[in-house]
Amino acid sequence: MARRRRNAFHFPGPVKGSWLLGASLLLLGLLAARHLERREAFVTIHLDHAQGLQEGDGVYLQDTRIGTVHRIQSYGFRIEIQLAIPRFHLGKVPPGSLFLLYRDGQETHRRSILVIPGGSR
Repeated sequence: MARRRRNAFHFPGPVKGSWLLGASLLLLGLLAARHLERREAFVTIHLDHAQGLQEGDGVYLQDTRIGTVHRIQSYGFRIEIQLAIPRFHLGKVPPGSLFLLYRDGQETHRRSILVIPGGSR
């Protein structure tokens, strides 16, 4: 009687199940890590006025666009502005930075936020 030849991908029952379970757990772990690591960080600033500023306007650091205005909310006489800044630019905005409202140099009919890093004044 001839021996039946097994293919290279045949695993016995218990090994096959644990391999599949391990691969599934690894995939779920990678997906969870990707979900937890957001691409953008949100920085909240408060200004006395934000006349002409709209959601989606730019955030600039030394003539380079580093983010966008994510949300604008008014609380009486104070305006709360949430900025969306990618994590790789966030290190360029140290604590104590100054945020100014100014006319966008690239689109003159729009407003933008200019960031002056802390310690460079």
